[in-house]
Amino acid sequence: IERVIRKHKLYPDKLEHKRRYERKTKSESKTRINDLLKTGYEGTLWHTDAIVIWWYGERRIIFTALEDKTKVAYARVYTTNSSRKAKDFIKRLIYLSDGDIKVIHSDNGSEFAGEFKKECRELKIQQVYSRVRQPKDNPSLERFNRTIQEEWLELSEIGLDDLKEANLDLTSWLIEYNNHRPHQAL
Repeated sequence: IERVIRKHKLYPDKLEHKRRYERKTKSESKTRINDLLKTGYEGTLWHTDAIVIWWYGERRIIFTALEDKTKVAYARVYTTNSSRKAKDFIKRLIYLSDGDIKVIHSDNGSEFAGEFKKECRELKIQQVYSRVRQPKDNPSLERFNRTIQEEWLELSEIGLDDLKEANLDLTSWLIEYNNHRPHQAL
């Protein structure tokens, strides 16, 4: 039906359709991570992602971040993957890194739009995105996401039932991960 409508331009209100289409085309273009890396960027680059987990019928989100050169990692458990929770996550990440975030890389998820995008603008953090359906753009963080699930979540006695307890246990594991665990990438 949509193809027939487009082909014959059978829109109920042609002016409204034209206005909507113009708004979409004038939107700002996204900077992609591969374009940033081609320029030989030197600075602090953090990769971010969100892991969606169903925990005994409850939806849990683990926001993760990994610094590109040092491989310092950070993660936090939330109940939803809204842009408000992502905004809270970036504020905590800034505190952890002493405000040393120049560029933040994420996928094209809706959690990294809205309030998260606004917070990045206010803090003067350049936001770059992965190409669509290209996990190769973020391999180190994808590997960290697997590690956090295998080495922390599967072996955790706390689980994800109580978020406060889960985040305390996750913080203890992150201290071990960042300071004592050997990294093959380094």
